[in-house]
Amino acid sequence: MRHAVAEEMYVYPAIEKYIPNGTEEVEHDKQEHDEIVQVMKQLEDCNAVAPVFMAQLEKLKGLLSHHADDEESQQFPKMRTHMSGDQLIELGEKVEQAKTLASTHPHPSAPHSELFHKSVGASVGMVDRLSDKLTGRKTK
Repeated sequence: MRHAVAEEMYVYPAIEKYIPNGTEEVEHDKQEHDEIVQVMKQLEDCNAVAPVFMAQLEKLKGLLSHHADDEESQQFPKMRTHMSGDQLIELGEKVEQAKTLASTHPHPSAPHSELFHKSVGASVGMVDRLSDKLTGRKTK
């Protein structure tokens, strides 16, 4: 979740700004995030010994692998072509900082938007981390 939130806060706006047809790529990624969040929520609500758990885990693995492959093989090379080294370093620093404040649980009804994450996201993340602490859930 932290990775997805950081992407939506900083990486996607950079893709839209610097990459030709970036808006279309971001829309595709947001759809993938929707699928990933839905499966993560189902896993969170599923008993780990239930037969459906492993099937959902395999589905999540496939979705994440596909999403990461798109980033590594298509988007990151385009970003390196269209953005300066300094811009990429600054973007990386913002992403790492965002991960420290981001939510740790899937929230399927939350919008995948920069504005949402920058205005409300830190509060959602704080509630998630408090819940994690109270329940003993490990998120790192």
